[in-house]
Order: sequence, then structure tokens, then C-alpha cells
Amino acid sequence: MNVAIIGYGGLGKLHARNLGKMNDFKLTAICDINYVPQADNTYSHFGPAGTAGKPEFTVYEKSAKMFKNEKIDIVIDALPSYLHTEYNIEALENGCHVFTEKPFALTVKDCEAVIRAAKENRRTLMVGHCMRFWPGWKELKEYMSDKRYGKLRYLSLRRMGGSPRKESWFSNPKKSGGVTMDLHIHDVDFANYLFGKPRAISASGIYDKAKGIDVVNAQYRYNDAVVKIENGWIGQSAFVMEYQAVFDNKVLTYEDGKLLGFDTGDKKFTEIPVENMGGHQAELAYFLDCVKNGKKPAVCLPEHSRDSIALALAGAASMKSGRTVSLKK
Repeated sequence: MNVAIIGYGGLGKLHARNLGKMNDFKLTAICDINYVPQADNTYSHFGPAGTAGKPEFTVYEKSAKMFKNEKIDIVIDALPSYLHTEYNIEALENGCHVFTEKPFALTVKDCEAVIRAAKENRRTLMVGHCMRFWPGWKELKEYMSDKRYGKLRYLSLRRMGGSPRKESWFSNPKKSGGVTMDLHIHDVDFANYLFGKPRAISASGIYDKAKGIDVVNAQYRYNDAVVKIENGWIGQSAFVMEYQAVFDNKVLTYEDGKLLGFDTGDKKFTEIPVENMGGHQAELAYFLDCVKNGKKPAVCLPEHSRDSIALALAGAASMKSGRTVSLKK
């Protein structure tokens, strides 16, 4: 099957590298206005284009020309967030299955438009919520589902990173959605994956009307559980991704890339073995398998990704208003 990658920045290159590990799929085209062949030799199995003995792909600056010239079965969208909706709909209307990077879109209305295009064109659509596939996080979902440690009562999710460069599109909240759609959406979606829609959301943090949200601390309230989510762009700080999960009979923590746990009989945390395939590779492999076998991506349905966008926006509304947002079932 022929694959095109639209948007060949850091994530586009990452998906190209992972695609090269999979059979039955060929990178046929790259669409990016800033593609530089000389800079692509890091990923030797795909470039530079036309290198002897390596898969050849064609580079385009305009997606319309790419769809006119090539037979594309699958599009991987790794464009900046504000471009997702337009190009995902274009790909679907050209008969392509679409794997799009998060966030799905910057509004629920745009999410609905893309879902509608996928249904009308009978194509498979999936949003790359990699935490659903991440080693140490994937296992948490399994433990919660099989109730081996009782009920999950409390979950704290924390994801912090450095502030974007001023000249980057990330620094424009109208284009990126700010921290809400960069970091926060990862943990919001994972909470949605585990628990579904909360009955209420309350959030506080650092908010500037011109700059947008820099730090968010949100609390999701369920009938028998509480989820705390902390995310932020903090100067030049190192990236941090961690959680703590409190079950009836077990406490799990994920820190420094390791899953640790202890129960009432333990005196210290013990490392727990986890899946060894990285989250980005696992999500793409799952999507491609769904396309190949004509299955819906049940682990990450687009409707669920749309709901995660709605929850993230509800948290932003709570922060801006200083009020708790109650959610209908």
C-alpha cells in the first residue's frame, strides 16, 4: 500500500522511520514546503530520495499535485495543529485512509467535520494518541480493566516541558492551541481512555489573554475516582512525563521511563516489566493493521478523540472563568 506523509518535521520523520520497520507499506510521497534532501540522511532507509538501492519517493510542495500524480492509499498527517482539519478532509476526499497527529483539531466542530468526511468516503481515520500505546501506560489500562488490584481510585498525571521558541508556530495559541493542545491533550485523552467523561472539571494555572495558557492544573471528578492532571511549558526545563495510580491493593508509579509498583506487603517499589515497542511505533502499526484488515481502530476511535478535545476545552474554560465546569452525561 502506498503511503504519503504530509508535514515532514520531527514527527513526520519519526513516522517515516517507524514505517520503514513495517512490511506491505511503501513511502511513496512526502509533501512539505520546507523539505531539504540533504537534511534527510539521518533516516537512511528512506533518503535522500532516489538513492540507489533504497525506496524512492517523490517530494511535493502542494498536496493537490501529489494526489493528482500519485496513487496514495494512506496519508500520515504530521502538519502543524491548525492545518490538520483542512488536509485531513482533503486526503479523505481523495480516497485515502488517514492517520493524523494529535490534536485531532482545535475545535469540536472541526473534529466533527473530519469524522463526517471519513464516513462519507468510507475511509479509516485514527488520531495518534500515543499514550494509549505507550509502554507502562498501556499496562495501566490493562490493570484497570481486569481489576487485578481492585478499583483505580486516584490517578495523578504530570507532563511538563520547555517553552516553545517565540518564532515557532507553537508559541501562537491560535495555531497550536497552546499547552492545552500540546501537552494537556495527551493526559486528558488518557484519562478519557480509562474513565470516560467526568461529572465535573475544575482547573487553575497560569493564563495570559495574549499568550494563552502556559500551565494548567486540572481535577477530573468521577463518582468513585479523582484524576489530577498537571501540564506546563516551564522556561527551558527538561521534559517530564510521569504518573501515580492508587488502586485498592496496589500503588503504581511511572517515572524516568520505568513502571514501578508496591502493595501493602512491600517495603519498596519494584520495577514491573512492560511492552518493549515504543508508543509511536505501536500506534502506527496498529492503525496500518486496521487498514490492511478492514477493521475500525477500536483502541482509538475518532469519536473518542473528539470527546477528548471537548474535555480539554472544558478545562481551559474552567481556568479562564475560575469556575467548576459540570458535564452532562
